[in-house]
Formats: sequence, C-alpha cells, structure tokens
Amino acid sequence: MSERRKISPEVMFARLRRNILLAQLKVSLDEELKRPSSPAQKRLAEMKLPPMRSGYRHVTVGTKSSSTQQQNESL
Repeated sequence: MSERRKISPEVMFARLRRNILLAQLKVSLDEELKRPSSPAQKRLAEMKLPPMRSGYRHVTVGTKSSSTQQQNESL
C-alpha cells in the first residue's frame, strides 16, 4: 500500500483555484457550443475561489518598487 503524501494548504488551495477556474472555462465553452456540462463541472464552476496565499505580491507592469529602484541606483 502506498503512503499518502501531505500536501501543504497553499498547494491544495492553488490546485482548487485552478480546478474551479478550469471548470468555469469549460462550462462557459460548453454553453457557447450548446453542449451539456456535467453536474459536477457546474457545481465546481459555481464554487467561490479560495483566497490566495498572502505572501503573493501583485506586480504591476511598468512600475518598479522602491527596493528595486534602490538596487538599480546602487549599481
């Protein structure tokens, strides 16, 4: 019998977020193409996305943080 590996909460929530987003995409495409979606896909697509880990930083294109500017100035 194989041992179950422990998955960190961050990895578990990231996988859940990805699966919810994929289900939303699939249900949307199925509706557009007039195909049936499975009830499980519909339920997954309706779930609320779990929060992202607070350690992630949102990066805006075209701006630099002050620490990056300081590092560039010191070079």
